[in-house]
Amino acid sequence: MQHIKSIIVRKTANRVIQKVDENIICEKVRQIIKQKSVEEFETLFYKNKTIYIKCYSAVFANELSLMQEELKQEINDLFRKTVLNKLIIKIG
Repeated sequence: MQHIKSIIVRKTANRVIQKVDENIICEKVRQIIKQKSVEEFETLFYKNKTIYIKCYSAVFANELSLMQEELKQEINDLFRKTVLNKLIIKIG
């Protein structure tokens, strides 16, 4: 039988690792998008292999949507596994 303390420690550690991974993925997406000259954007969050991006210009949002497949491929290649399936781009 496991002690409740060991279960709680393990669950907490898994959540911390998952949050760090999410932050790393968001940061890498930011860097790649900035390299591609889209400047007016903000990565909101990452959840379930989907990243949510907010663009302040419809032109930049359109540009991002056009390079969505290339961006997904680049991120997945960088992490050597499928970490990104979808980009959701909001204008606002």
